[in-house]
Amino acid sequence: MVEDGAPLWEADAIALRLSRLAGGDFWPDGYAVDMMMWVRWSAHHFTNAGAALVWQNHTAKSFIGDPDPQVVEGTTNDFKRFATILDSTLADRDWLVGGKLTYADFCVASALPYAEQGLIPLDIFPHIRARHDRVNDIDAWREPFAGLA
Repeated sequence: MVEDGAPLWEADAIALRLSRLAGGDFWPDGYAVDMMMWVRWSAHHFTNAGAALVWQNHTAKSFIGDPDPQVVEGTTNDFKRFATILDSTLADRDWLVGGKLTYADFCVASALPYAEQGLIPLDIFPHIRARHDRVNDIDAWREPFAGLA
């Protein structure tokens, strides 16, 4: 994204800027600290662990064969540790920040589109599963390329 000749190239910064330009509550000012906490936590912990499981249990099989069971076990343990934090947070709320769907929810959701193929253990985290289902009810999330022929 280039604005007034200045490039803005990082996805979270672009999302923040576009949210400001559009107005609304996609990145609510009143919850800026909570937003940043969940966006960065997801990137460094939850999404990282989820993506590693998808890689080990699904993608890598096409290239290198069966994954190393010790790596999968360690990665699964990482995911469970981070998922426990998220699941307990979602125990008393539907969305992460401010009681409504925000950019933070999509950041966390980005770890889960291939949860089944990646053998991500969502069934032991009922609050994450419920939020995952709510996000998947959004047509544009579930079918991001629909109508782009």
